[in-house]
Amino acid sequence: NIWHSLRAADPTWIAALVGLEIGILALIAVTYRSLLMRLGHRVGVPNLINVHLQRVVVGTVTPVGGPSSMLIFVHRLRQQGIKPADALLTVSIKSVIGNFAFLVLLLPVLFVQKPSTLLLLSTGGLILLVLTMGWLLYTALSGKKPPRWVLRRIPRKGLRFLAEVRMHKISASSLIQPFLYMLGTKLGGVVMLFIALRAVGQD
Repeated sequence: NIWHSLRAADPTWIAALVGLEIGILALIAVTYRSLLMRLGHRVGVPNLINVHLQRVVVGTVTPVGGPSSMLIFVHRLRQQGIKPADALLTVSIKSVIGNFAFLVLLLPVLFVQKPSTLLLLSTGGLILLVLTMGWLLYTALSGKKPPRWVLRRIPRKGLRFLAEVRMHKISASSLIQPFLYMLGTKLGGVVMLFIALRAVGQD
């Protein structure tokens, strides 16, 4: 079972896992900090690690984790003087670039080994999701007027949020650094899997 596997694991590899997890958490917090700075806010990395951990816990224990975790993120940053619109934009951008970073690592796997049908379907779904989220983000950040059919379906609060988002004038090039941070967290996850297998004696 899990307990016996942990007791039999190599302590050196376990320590490496803990250290790598701390590094990944710090990198996620740095990603948030980088995005917030582009919106004109300065928040310390320790505070952002705390907020992120709260988001993870809420997202894990609630039936619908995504919206609940975003709500707690927005609420905690609001307590630090950050407008809900900016907090929501931050976590939304982080989600988009995080999915894109995962996709960048996943696609080469399809060429290294023969993919299963399930993997192909999952990858196709992820590509569709990333493209949709990317288009929505581009539409929100660009100065172009959204299609009329989109505007008709956006409530008044949504239009107000859109106006606040566009005031920041965020360019795609300014998201390269946060993307590289998120790519680092995904690579860290791959390394963690390798270390975990080595810790229990699997080569």
